[in-house]
Amino acid sequence: MRGPRSSLLLVLATLLSGSPALAQSEGTFGTTTIGRTAIDLTPEQKSTIARAVTKQNVTRPPPQHVPATVGAELPASVELYTLPVEVMLEVPQAKLYKYTMINDNVVIVDPTNMKVVEVIER
Repeated sequence: MRGPRSSLLLVLATLLSGSPALAQSEGTFGTTTIGRTAIDLTPEQKSTIARAVTKQNVTRPPPQHVPATVGAELPASVELYTLPVEVMLEVPQAKLYKYTMINDNVVIVDPTNMKVVEVIER
């Protein structure tokens, strides 16, 4: 029998991981649309993301001349990072996306097609 703590951890892990099948297909998951070129974020949500990722250690800068505009497709060589847990909890529509840093901006990317869905200036 599982205790309440292990059940809670299982639920959190399931919510935060997303489904691989959903992440690979175009469609809608909750309020997040996968396979689209943009994500709707409020100014407050953008601020939450920017604050949280500045605490992260982005180890590898992207190659020179990488486009950082919504809809642009990034090269596969660009390293993507998982958004912090606090972002996934506060901005649920961003949980299936990843990010990278380009020109000191937070660039939110759909990892299924490497397309930029949001650029947050810092």
